[in-house]
Order: sequence, then C-alpha cells, then structure tokens
Amino acid sequence: MTSRVTKVIICARCYGDFIMWIRGLMTRFPSRMMTNMVLLEQAYINRSVIYSDEAEAFKLESHPPENAKWVKRLTSSEIQGGTAPGFTAHSKEFTSNGDVLPSVAVKNFIRGPTVCECEGAAQSVAYNALHDVLGDALFDTLFPRVEMKLRGCPLDKFMSKKQASPQEVRTLLPGEWIYIYNQEKSAFDDIVRESKTGGASSGWNLVYMGDGNYLGFGLSTNTVIPLSLEEVRLRMINSVLSGFEKPKPSSGVKSPVPVLRRRGSGELPSTRSSRSFDVDLGPRKSSAMSSFDFEFGSRRSAPKKYAIGRPGLNPEQIVLKLRIKFKIEDFIRFVSDAIPPAMLLSNPLPPLSPALSLPIRLPREAWDALMEGTISMSKRPSSIDEVD
Repeated sequence: MTSRVTKVIICARCYGDFIMWIRGLMTRFPSRMMTNMVLLEQAYINRSVIYSDEAEAFKLESHPPENAKWVKRLTSSEIQGGTAPGFTAHSKEFTSNGDVLPSVAVKNFIRGPTVCECEGAAQSVAYNALHDVLGDALFDTLFPRVEMKLRGCPLDKFMSKKQASPQEVRTLLPGEWIYIYNQEKSAFDDIVRESKTGGASSGWNLVYMGDGNYLGFGLSTNTVIPLSLEEVRLRMINSVLSGFEKPKPSSGVKSPVPVLRRRGSGELPSTRSSRSFDVDLGPRKSSAMSSFDFEFGSRRSAPKKYAIGRPGLNPEQIVLKLRIKFKIEDFIRFVSDAIPPAMLLSNPLPPLSPALSLPIRLPREAWDALMEGTISMSKRPSSIDEVD
C-alpha cells in the first residue's frame, strides 16, 4: 500500500499568527522569573538545592540535618563540580542528559537534590520561566539540550548582558535579572583568605521582585522574603564574616547560623505586599541599613578590625554591575530559526484544521490555542503538493 504524504507550505499570514502567539506568551516571562526564584529559594531553605561549600560542610558533619543527609552519598567530584538530577555536570556547568526530556530536567534542577553555584541557579530560574510560559512540547523543541554555563549558554541568544550604572536600580522592572558586584574586590579577597569562606559573595545574581526588593539564590534563611538592596549587601558581607570563630564541621559541633538582627530586638518590622507576584511571598521585611549588626547569638561574628564599612566590607561599594535583559525580538529570531515554517508540518498527519481543511502540524500548545480560538489561521496556504 502506498502511503500518501501531504506537504503544506504554510503561508506568511499563518506563520505570522504563530509568531504573534509566541509574543503573547512571552508577556508572562517576567512574572514566571519571580515565581521560579521563589521556588528555588524554597528549595534552598529545604536544603535540596545548595552551594558547593555548604555541601562540603554537610558531608563533613557527623550528624547533618535530616534534609541534608543526601549529601553524604555524593562524591568529592560531585560536590566540587556540581550535580543535578537529569544533568551531567563539570566545573559547575550543566548539560541535560539525552535520556531525560529537557522540560523534565529543568524542573528537577530546582527541586533537587542539586549542588550548584549562583550563575547556574539563576540560569535555571530563566529556563524554568521559559518552560512555564511555553509548555513542555514547545520548550523541548526549542531547547533539545539544556545547558547552564558561564559562556556559550543558549540563553545568551536572547538574554543580553548589559553593563549598568548603580543609578539604574531606579529603572528596574519586576522580574528583571541583575548582577551586583563588590567594587572593592581586592580588599574583599584579602578578608576571604583569612575568613576561609564566602569567596563567591563578591557578586550575586538577583531577580528584582518589585517595590525595591530582590531575591537571590541562598539569601533566604527560614522563610522566602524579598530583601531590600541594603539587606542583600549586608547578607553578602555576612557570608564572609561568618567564617570567623566558626567551629570546624569535622568536630561534630554544628556551626552557628549567622543571622541579621536588629540591635536590641529579634525580628524586623514587616509589611505584606504581593502586588507584583504570582504567588503569595509572605511578609516582606525592610529596614535601614545602619540598624543592623552581625551576631552569632550574642557572640561577635568577626574581629573588630573587620568592622562593616572598612575597605572590602563597605555595603555602599556593592553596586549594580549587569542587567540581564530578555530581548523579545532576539527571542523571536531564535524561535524562527529553531521552528521554521517547514517544521510546522508533520507525517503522519495530525487532525485536520477546521479553518484550513488542511493538515498542519503545530506545537501542541499552539494547536490547542488554535482549537480554542485564541489565534486565527484563516488564510489558506499559498501552495500544496500532494505526492502518492
């Protein structure tokens, strides 16, 4: 029996409708960046996604927390090079495995168990935001292999890293990805050498949550609460100061957890705001930078010579360096290259389009949208070839 193959050359109007549908979807991208940043921080609090130095400390502890016992099974190379379900990792760079769908791998990355660093975590948030917007089928078509790396990441094709001035914090949009940086890095590195911790906190990837608040991988303690820029700066400084007077994990004594406390009190005053979010983020904390001090309970966290404000520990020197902006036109070009009109065809044939009375293959989400009348594809194709 001879099979019948129908080739449809889709018209410019129809393909344009498909691209317009993609444009409409991408308006949700910023809100999904915020949502997935919250999910990543929840995983961090639950110790299912952690930094390498934290994994190393848990590995050395005789009795790590119950939700961190999975670290005991990791090898040294997995701790130092990174690990995530569905990914192969090398030097904290991740590539999805061929036996796992990319849409599944990116979700598993932020669920854990995962050991990664700040850049890879931020890239995973962007990938998950794209997945949420595009859906499984379209995401898997556009990203047959998910890569998280410092250079050559597929996200670089449509997410532009632009040098920014400190004053640009006033113009940030909710859902925007930024990178802040300690301008006194040399002095900061000197302190890191003595503290022996917090070396990576000379910079931090953040997602702007609106209302002057931010989230970044590893900034949360017991609750996911967006922080002001002043609070983020102090958390970064505290990450290096926390190395002073800390008992060695190998001793079996649990290390005290560095916390930010207002002098003379425990909690900070809070207000509730969820105006810019898809999810309820809980109470939001805000305060003046000068009202904080660093403590381990009642014990000072660092020698007096390392007072906040000295070179390397000056919060005002931690400033906006990069804005990683989503470029819709670049993304549309990326989609057009990955899914040219010919890829909207299929064999065997899908159900007939009632509008065209012709077999046309679309990504499942686009086909569903067509069936629901969300997009119009009423113009007939420009040519049809039928081959027996």
